Amino acid sequence: AVNFMKEYRKGHRLCDRSLGAEETDERSITQLLVDQVECANLIVLNKMDLVKERNATHLEGLLRKLNPKAKIIHSSFGRVDVKLLLNTRSFDMAEAEQMPGWYQELQGNHVPETLEYNISSFVFRAQRPFHPRRLDKLLANGF
Repeated sequence: AVNFMKEYRKGHRLCDRSLGAEETDERSITQLLVDQVECANLIVLNKMDLVKERNATHLEGLLRKLNPKAKIIHSSFGRVDVKLLLNTRSFDMAEAEQMPGWYQELQGNHVPETLEYNISSFVFRAQRPFHPRRLDKLLANGF
């Protein structure tokens, strides 16, 4: 939340900021932010403790204009109730198919963000399981 409006207003190109975009990518950070907000079912505004109330109201108003259907959650220090994130049943395939990016994807004209911005993930595997009480405490208090 604290950086969204700053980045939104600057209009810097992705390739100018060393964000993993190719030099030929002419999109701005603003365009990337808008694309992500428009397609979101859920928007988590983190670091709300650093945002003045009037700025938070302005930001939330902008987000609601970009995506009136998305649920907006406020958090600080990344603390979000896991129940608000998982198994929400908020994804609607029919709605997703109506989004402009969907057609581009079907035509093979879209490069996934995982490749475009070098986003990766991993699977943690271990012989010993997580400690049940510590894991439960982490999940109860949010990430």
